[in-house]
Amino acid sequence: MGTFGGHALPGSFFILFSLWWTVQTFRRYYKSLKNGCTPYRSTVAFAPDCLPCKKCNNVMIEGILKVVFTSLGLVLEAKSGFKNGHFTYSDNGQHATMYFFFGLSGVVDTLMHHGFSMPENTDYAVGCLSFVAEDVLFTFHLHGRTELDVAVHTLLVYIIHACVVCVLVEARYKNNVIVTLSRCFFVLLQGTWFWQIGFILYPNPNAVRWKNGDHNEIMLATIIFAWHIAIDFILI
Repeated sequence: MGTFGGHALPGSFFILFSLWWTVQTFRRYYKSLKNGCTPYRSTVAFAPDCLPCKKCNNVMIEGILKVVFTSLGLVLEAKSGFKNGHFTYSDNGQHATMYFFFGLSGVVDTLMHHGFSMPENTDYAVGCLSFVAEDVLFTFHLHGRTELDVAVHTLLVYIIHACVVCVLVEARYKNNVIVTLSRCFFVLLQGTWFWQIGFILYPNPNAVRWKNGDHNEIMLATIIFAWHIAIDFILI
């Protein structure tokens, strides 16, 4: 992941799924208001219910896409981590592990949707576990890095903390649309911030490079982070 593309790929993953969840959450919420008697209830994953193909509506496309995208990321990280026949880049191992957990969440989402017997809230438990694993990995991802690198990744860790909390609260309050939208918001923020980290640490060769030890540059990064919060909130 030590490249711009290595940050853009997971960022795109989080942005895509957050926007999908947001649209489906609002559709389900306003549908519940229209029906009057059917209360809103959130789920970790959303099966499409508006496709022209009736059979497709019964397929957990989201879970399948999770598995496909995370498998792609895992393979790319594993492939780029090998050098001269040896796995030499621990960063790639951390990122591949992150992809594995989100892929596992996709498998559970798909199995539960298609009637595989599991305890209630298993999908929430595995979803929370995915963010917890990511949280641990990125918390210990900062040793020996420059001040600017540590600062932007620390902000990312704060977002992941919030994702863990949101999933736990949502598992308890499934009828509260604000809780579901909070999950959408923090996952979207994680995605856009991944992209921003890529721009900061791995800029275009023709662009002015950030100064790693400059306090003003770190302050600027935090200001940009605050604007990500504002813009993503407005978008949601």
